[in-house]
Amino acid sequence: MKKAVSFLGTAAVALMAAGAAHAQGGGYLGVSYYDGTGSVADGVMVDGSAVLGSNVQIDASYSSSDDIDFTSVGGHFFSRTENGVWGGYVGYDVASGSGDDIDEFTVALQVQHYVGRTTLSADLSYSSISDIPFFGEISTTGVSGEARFFQTDNVSAHINLGYAEFDTDFGGGDIKSLGAGLEWKPDSLPISFFGEARGWTSDTVTEESSWRVGARYTWGGSLFDRNRSGAALSQPTGFLDFVF
Repeated sequence: MKKAVSFLGTAAVALMAAGAAHAQGGGYLGVSYYDGTGSVADGVMVDGSAVLGSNVQIDASYSSSDDIDFTSVGGHFFSRTENGVWGGYVGYDVASGSGDDIDEFTVALQVQHYVGRTTLSADLSYSSISDIPFFGEISTTGVSGEARFFQTDNVSAHINLGYAEFDTDFGGGDIKSLGAGLEWKPDSLPISFFGEARGWTSDTVTEESSWRVGARYTWGGSLFDRNRSGAALSQPTGFLDFVF
């Protein structure tokens, strides 16, 4: 099963990259390295996102660290105007290791509002896991917000905040998160470079943090073009994103 999950993640990203030439709007295919504290082990991630037509964005990612493989696929269905974006998201995540796979399904409402060269984003999400060791069934409701500012068309900085409440067979709790990042793309190249960091705390888990650096192959113009006419919607965070 572990090899099958790995293949699923790699294949999803490869198919997305192959369809990029037919996508209307910008997208990217990236590779990155991440590390962190606590339950976050160092690993490598391959991810990508593309807009198909004018109302659909698809995401896929695969990461591997120690004995855990993590695969995520999702779709955003949206309407974009000159002032912003509104729509919904449906996604599926699976963590695979030495034991049974852990599956999580997520649905969300998403909005973006354009203020000059700043994009303000907000998500309201609900995630569900049918069974996870030591927790049983888990449902997570979360809200998050992000502000992304473009100093130039190819230099951006962002900060995001999140809050989630989860319920399990043995009780519940909350998770608070804070993150920030930078991305830069040379004007003459389709490659961008990025770095980001995130920290989170819970009333049932000690504080943890992670960081990630990597590069993305971007199509559809500049980083600003990708944000305003391409793959700009982020994947909502579920319970597995914090655990693994």
